[in-house]
Amino acid sequence: MSHDHRSTTPGWGSDAWGNTSSGYSSGFDNGSSQPSGDQQYQQQFQQPPTPSPDAVIHQLFTEVRSEAAATRQFYEAQQNAVLQTLSNMTNVLNTMLNTLNHGFAAAAANAPPPAPAAGPPPAATAPLVVPTPTTAAPAPVPVAPRPLKGREPRLFTGSTKDVEAFIDEVETNIRLQRMTDDLDKTGYFSTYLKDGNPKSWYYSVKATDMSLLSDYPRFVASFRSQFSDSNYAATALRQIKALRQTGSCANYAARFLPRWPQIKRPG
Repeated sequence: MSHDHRSTTPGWGSDAWGNTSSGYSSGFDNGSSQPSGDQQYQQQFQQPPTPSPDAVIHQLFTEVRSEAAATRQFYEAQQNAVLQTLSNMTNVLNTMLNTLNHGFAAAAANAPPPAPAAGPPPAATAPLVVPTPTTAAPAPVPVAPRPLKGREPRLFTGSTKDVEAFIDEVETNIRLQRMTDDLDKTGYFSTYLKDGNPKSWYYSVKATDMSLLSDYPRFVASFRSQFSDSNYAATALRQIKALRQTGSCANYAARFLPRWPQIKRPG
């Protein structure tokens, strides 16, 4: 009995998997709606669309603004915490002072009254003495207190930022040397004015208004109006707002407190 080999040979007739096409079939039929292998690869590994430069810049700007706002809120919270700490310390000190004052007042009120002084003993009869003329002793000559010596003031160069520190150093030495005459004070003040604008201002005062040399408060006021920051309060407030706590609370307070009196200093 003969057998037809075409029916069992792959590629002819029905193959081993039941396909009836002649030859091997690769891929899909031309009429199939399914994508080919290359199309599937392109769809799987296709790159996402590139965003526009404007969108990237807008995203970066949004992130930078968000970080800046968060940083500003952090430092503002730190500054508020320091101010609150200073306020709490002030309240504690005031409470302690009031407690001490009440304690002193209570102690004074509860103190026992002083014992009555004993009456004077009966006076003995003194023998009659005839006074003899004597030379009156000379009155003691008052001795002036010895002046104290402190560190000499800095030489004022005309810098606006040094005005208040210079005035403070000069007045400290005036007190230590116990000067009372205004002419002496203004003369001492002028010896620490450097040649240039400071010395020229002093010479102009001597030439135009000699009365300032005998009135120390007016002399200092004129000096401030010439060399001090005309808007010192706003400058000090701006410096306080610019402070940032980078170390301990005590270090921050040491930079904060010297600027606070400048805001309240009378013009």
